[in-house]
Amino acid sequence: MTGWNDQLGQIASALTEAAKHYGPAAADLAFAAVRVSCIGTLAVGGVLLFAVPGLAMLSRFFYRRTDAIGDDHFLTCAAGLASAACGVASTIILLNVWNWAGAFYPQLYIAHKLLNL
Repeated sequence: MTGWNDQLGQIASALTEAAKHYGPAAADLAFAAVRVSCIGTLAVGGVLLFAVPGLAMLSRFFYRRTDAIGDDHFLTCAAGLASAACGVASTIILLNVWNWAGAFYPQLYIAHKLLNL
């Protein structure tokens, strides 16, 4: 049984030395990864926000065209629903405090995820 304890002690000391040597670089890498991920999510929210007016204009275009030719309003409804969905999704993404915290304070974001708050 002593052999296992010695091996576990050697492994623990090796892990401690590796953590001392590579720890700061690994932490900086984790912070950069969190920052890039959150900025990417915020970028998606921004793109969706800019898509809302275009889809609303497209819906109005289809509405005018449909009235002129007497067709059903499927494309009008589809563009309107897409505009509404983009608006709701962008609002949820851009008003999420943790996306902004991860972009500007990745340490706080990682602490939040580790504590499962």
